[in-house]
Amino acid sequence: MKNILVPVGNSADSHETLQYAVHFAARFNATVYAMEVINVTSRAGDLANVREKVVESSREHIRKLTIMIHTG
Repeated sequence: MKNILVPVGNSADSHETLQYAVHFAARFNATVYAMEVINVTSRAGDLANVREKVVESSREHIRKLTIMIHTG
């Protein structure tokens, strides 16, 4: 096993799953790829700037996950 893909969201379970995947990957010298899952709800006009909103949200989420993994 060389690669592990982990879907992550904003739930505590998601963060625990990612932490488990990191430890599991270390045992097999595998690479972990985190894929952020985003729940998009919309009203008229809300999706006009969806790209910017998703990029900003993803960067912040990945920053928090990185901190959690390193302090985990």
